[in-house]
Amino acid sequence: MPDLPPQAPPSAALLRSRRLLALLCALALIALSWTRTLDAPAADYLDGALKRTLVTFAIARALNGSISMLQDADISVSPVGVGVTVSPGELLDPINDLIEQFSAILLAASISLGAQKILLSISGAYVVSIAFSVAALAACASMLGAGVSRWKSALWRVSALLLLLRFFVPAYALASEAIDRHFLEPRYAEASAALDISRSDAANATRLEERPPAAPGPGISERLSGWLRDAGESLDVRARVETLLAKLGAVSDHIVTLCVVFLMQSVLLPLLFLSLGGYALRQVWALAAPRNAA
Repeated sequence: MPDLPPQAPPSAALLRSRRLLALLCALALIALSWTRTLDAPAADYLDGALKRTLVTFAIARALNGSISMLQDADISVSPVGVGVTVSPGELLDPINDLIEQFSAILLAASISLGAQKILLSISGAYVVSIAFSVAALAACASMLGAGVSRWKSALWRVSALLLLLRFFVPAYALASEAIDRHFLEPRYAEASAALDISRSDAANATRLEERPPAAPGPGISERLSGWLRDAGESLDVRARVETLLAKLGAVSDHIVTLCVVFLMQSVLLPLLFLSLGGYALRQVWALAAPRNAA
């Protein structure tokens, strides 16, 4: 196989244009790191996402508490003089287990968002901006000299690391906000509203109280009216419990939707952007490898 002819080195004009472009990009990034243009909207998004997660967590825990009260309650009535006990606990076990798992996901999402807020405050610290500015200016200055490329490579790699530290979390938060606004927020609003309504229904159901039957009078009409009243109360209790079970069964789909939303927001999107950031850093690391040419 014939040897390929060696590639001609880039011209001096091309080298100067590349250096000028690198210098302008470095100056623009340095100015951006000091203006806090990305930090404020990123912090607002993380604050809103954390608040939304905590509100949903409170709703889920309230719903879980109401269902647990119903599980522990035995509602007794005495229709037509015969004692009847309504025990909805066994029927409520599956939905209650689902809500408990959902609460665990919300807690993990809250921890993830809290950690992102801490990382955002670290990336926006003045010491990070100072270190990035010094490293970027030194890397640009190294292009003006000739000779030892090992120091140039080290400077560019340090600059790339500090660039990732300074801008990764704000860029990730703003990209997540765009994805959240266009794809996740409509699903969250619908599912969260259904969950809140179910919480109110469950809270109302826990107000069912056992009422002792009134002492029937000596007459046949008084006894008959008392029996009819107790029978109606029994049917009302059963109907309310069955209605609650039907509503909680319908809300299971909304709980699964909310699980997907919060897992996307707090786990999958951070992992995706970490992968992209790592890929970009590897590319810069390879491009900044030491070369013999200046």
